[in-house]
Amino acid sequence: MQQNEVAVELFMKKKIKFLDIYRIIEEAMDSHKLISLDTDEALSIIREVDKETRKKVERAMRKIIVIEGTDSSGKRNSN
Repeated sequence: MQQNEVAVELFMKKKIKFLDIYRIIEEAMDSHKLISLDTDEALSIIREVDKETRKKVERAMRKIIVIEGTDSSGKRNSN
């Protein structure tokens, strides 16, 4: 569950709020398609899904930062 790891890391770096973790994970999970891993290509599929999920989490984090605001160092404004 890579999106969880990335979201928690962003929280630990104070780039997102705790409750943003859930929103990021939910958005990433909702965007996944169900696929069969019963193929010779399973490992490459898993790697591609991991790569795409990390991109989705990064986009979700940027959306949260734009909506809620941060200062130039990436830390949240206290507005």
